[in-house]
Amino acid sequence: MTKHLMSDPAEHKASVEASKAWDWLKKVQKRTLDEWLKIGRGFTTGRSWAMRLSASNQPMGRGYNEKFSEWLNAYELADIDQADRSNLFKLMDRPEIIAWRNNLPDDKRNALNHPTTILRAYARTATAREQSKEGLAKRTSTELAAALQRIHELEMELEQAKAYIEELEAARR
Repeated sequence: MTKHLMSDPAEHKASVEASKAWDWLKKVQKRTLDEWLKIGRGFTTGRSWAMRLSASNQPMGRGYNEKFSEWLNAYELADIDQADRSNLFKLMDRPEIIAWRNNLPDDKRNALNHPTTILRAYARTATAREQSKEGLAKRTSTELAAALQRIHELEMELEQAKAYIEELEAARR
């Protein structure tokens, strides 16, 4: 099945579990987040391994790409769509998104079981939250501008009333 590429038993185990999960997803055609997370843990292990062996500080560059590709092929994960792979890395790097998904009602949570759909749904809610905040900020600044205008009007009225009172007092003397 898979070539034993990793010298660290824990790294090898995570990579084998990722391979098994991907094999299961291809055969069963039922996407579950648990299986995707196993693959994601394998990917983060493979990324760390490739960075370490290529002496890379970031997951990029020729040396890293060669080692990561070697890892993907060794654990039979190279046929995972590149967009799915990228989205899975994003999901693994942002555990708060998984926590957000896990706190959704059952019907919504069960519909979100693929990295791409999870990220899209999260982006929609994040965008909605931002738009809500922007809307609140616009309303608040509009209300503030109106309040400042009203304060200015009242100050003008007060000045006029003071001037009128002075006129009346002067006429009385």
